[in-house]
Amino acid sequence: MALFGGGMILESLRQRRDLQNCTARVTAYVVDMGKIRHRRGYLYFYKVRYTWQEKPYTVEFSSHEWLGERGEETVLNIDPEKPDKCRVDCSKVGIVGNMTMGLSLIGVGLIMMIGGIFLG
Repeated sequence: MALFGGGMILESLRQRRDLQNCTARVTAYVVDMGKIRHRRGYLYFYKVRYTWQEKPYTVEFSSHEWLGERGEETVLNIDPEKPDKCRVDCSKVGIVGNMTMGLSLIGVGLIMMIGGIFLG
């Protein structure tokens, strides 16, 4: 349980880093998309195309956020130093939620471990 919590904390740190680095906004076109049912609604798979400093990029990623159908425009945030790295413009709530859940799972795991040592 504590290991899973640690994984959630690492994911929230990665999301936070992406939030800090992906500062340039670009207009992208949805080239292809698909979706699967997920526990929180749908998980969408996108292939998008955009241009940054006169160079075209095509990127594939997944998101819980709806960006549009094939051929539609959407706005993405990219890392100006690594323009093939992008993120969907979303709130910070997911980052805070992952961090909180991760810390909670680590706490519960430690309590169970300590309880097992003293009761075992």
